Amino acid sequence: MTEPTRDKIIAAVPVGEAFAISQRAIWKRADVGAQSSCGIYLFEALASGIVKRRKQPIPTGFVWLYWREG
Repeated sequence: MTEPTRDKIIAAVPVGEAFAISQRAIWKRADVGAQSSCGIYLFEALASGIVKRRKQPIPTGFVWLYWREG
């Protein structure tokens, strides 16, 4: 993935846990490539500490919500 694409994905991740959103919402905001590619980069950013995530229960199971610190 190119640097401008990565920058768009990071820019689409909200600041603050109270505003955390799903991978799909980040993908739609960033308007980049395939949803799976966005997920791979989010996982890499998570491993390096750029973004954080938490597991949110929903009626059909759970969803991971992502955010970054300010």
